[in-house]
Amino acid sequence: MQGGGLIINVYGLIISPYERPKGALPVQQVIQMMDRAYQKKGATHSFLEKATELYAQGIDYQWPQHKARVHPADNWLLWALAWADPAFMKLDLTNVENLFTAYESLSWERALARGYGICSQNSLGLADLLSSRYGIEADIIGLDGHVVVEAQSLLLDPSVGLTIPMNLQEAEKHEDQSQKISQLYNQTFPDKEYFLAYDITGQLVTKKRLSELGQTYDTAGNQRFDGVKGYRPKIYYLERISEWLKWAIPITMLLVGLWVLLQTRRTFGGSPA
Repeated sequence: MQGGGLIINVYGLIISPYERPKGALPVQQVIQMMDRAYQKKGATHSFLEKATELYAQGIDYQWPQHKARVHPADNWLLWALAWADPAFMKLDLTNVENLFTAYESLSWERALARGYGICSQNSLGLADLLSSRYGIEADIIGLDGHVVVEAQSLLLDPSVGLTIPMNLQEAEKHEDQSQKISQLYNQTFPDKEYFLAYDITGQLVTKKRLSELGQTYDTAGNQRFDGVKGYRPKIYYLERISEWLKWAIPITMLLVGLWVLLQTRRTFGGSPA
């Protein structure tokens, strides 16, 4: 069992256990192109716009809850926690249904590796990527019906690859007074483009036009979170710790097992015939 945990961890390091959507750019290509853009442009508005476009090209804007459980070869601890989802809800430890069964990761590596996400997952992925890889602080902006990122007074929508050249306060003002953000989304996306969400059984439950997303930028119900840690602080620390524990637990068990085996051999090996 101990060796099995190590083997599955190593397998997940070598081969991605996720089947990415067709048409999405490979993760390595997304990061290579983003790195080149950063080397050329630095931490500028131009880079942020390019990074947002590339992130959107690396994912499919959909949320298939029936496929969103963390693979055991990726992180067997997060995978195992899905079994406890009903208990978490019953004990009022969370108000997020299917928290681990349809898991939104706070790690950009996992978010991009899976290649799909609801708007909050995509925004968490981009914000973590900007912060941890490029040192660019980014806030998570929870709109009333959509989630985006704000960095350097720009609003970034990684779900669709769109950058809005203003901060949240300015966007709210423009949307309330003239529906300027709604017009931008309407002009950018045809009515035939949709965000699709599926429930835990694989049934389609949401089909929303991308052209309608601009309506969510009005002042109603908006919230700002201080990066990925501020969005879900408890899950942030749990996910980080689990990345260490997924190795520490099987290694410790293996070492203890070897020690017990060695002691047993010494005991019986050293006894008189």
